[in-house]
Amino acid sequence: MNLKTALAFLAPIALLTSSASAQGVEDFEAGNPDNWRMEFDGTYNGFSIPAIPGTLNPTGGNPGASLDWAQLQSPVNVWHLNNQLSPDWRGDFRAKGIASTSFDFNYQGNSPFGMHMFIVLADDMGTPEITDDILIWTPYDPGVYSFAGFGVALPGGSWHTVQWDIPSASTTLPTGWTVWSHTGTNSGNDDLDWNAVIQDVDYLAVTNFAPWSGATLGFIDISFDNIKLESALIQNSFCSCDGTATAAPCGNTGAAGNGCDNSTAGGGANITADGTGSVANSTVEFTCTGVAAGVSGVFFQGVTQANGGMGNLFGDGLMCAGGPIKRLEVLSADGSGTAVSTVNVAVAGALPAGGATRIYQFWYRDPVGGPCGSGFNTSNALEIVWLP
Repeated sequence: MNLKTALAFLAPIALLTSSASAQGVEDFEAGNPDNWRMEFDGTYNGFSIPAIPGTLNPTGGNPGASLDWAQLQSPVNVWHLNNQLSPDWRGDFRAKGIASTSFDFNYQGNSPFGMHMFIVLADDMGTPEITDDILIWTPYDPGVYSFAGFGVALPGGSWHTVQWDIPSASTTLPTGWTVWSHTGTNSGNDDLDWNAVIQDVDYLAVTNFAPWSGATLGFIDISFDNIKLESALIQNSFCSCDGTATAAPCGNTGAAGNGCDNSTAGGGANITADGTGSVANSTVEFTCTGVAAGVSGVFFQGVTQANGGMGNLFGDGLMCAGGPIKRLEVLSADGSGTAVSTVNVAVAGALPAGGATRIYQFWYRDPVGGPCGSGFNTSNALEIVWLP
């Protein structure tokens, strides 16, 4: 049977000095809590096409579990996905600092056009119907997925990873992206439409051909795993006791980027952060290395850079955060001298919903052999710009 449109693989993928971190992630190890499915909106030969939920495969993933569909075809003219169960995969991508998205897929079957993957972002204009949606889609991933001739088998059995940058901070349409609306609802100004959609993403879809292109595809089996939406953690390391800030209290200069040297004589403690710097969806985790094994300490938060970012003398180290100071978590370093936070930093720090800039350090005991004899020391400092 000749099929009337491209096969649409739909799922909610939703995703400065910055590092990419997971805003949303699904590996299907705990089932399918967000109800990922292929949803079609339209008819073919008078028959409506229901959503196809997919089959959870506990051992077929990359690795572990995956979500599978068998012998799919696409006999419909239009499609979309909504009613997503988690806000992680939609909303104001600019405010969330979304930076990229990626997923793994595995396929086999017959297709004259292969597997050119796209990501589609859409603003539904406040209505569930797709007729007035504004769509923006990425260039297809070039990969190695192009095949010619109807009925040509795809070489299945291998997992492929595809990834796109989503430059949500851009105020102009990224190069290679396309704006379109099913009934011409888009304004005709690509930059204006890009800004409207990226700040109000109502659904995000994966497809292997440009939407409503009318391509003909055969039957195919496909699996998805490790779907991610990545955001940027906006952070800045400063106030290091390496000669670039206030001089060490007793000549105990630390290594580049670290706090002042301590009883380990290893160059001082270093604090780093990873995760999603969104107040509503925080996964920020602090790690402090370079302290003595088993010592107790506290991750704490300030609101300003003390002494213009140079820090003030404080025990055997520098106090880099200005008040008010808020304790986030008291804990002990492990046997290697590493402490890792476990609290929700946004909650523990009582951050405002609209976002804020805050300063973070690790303050730790160093009672035996500390260079200056005060019994405590500090790491370098991090400034984090929290998004809503």
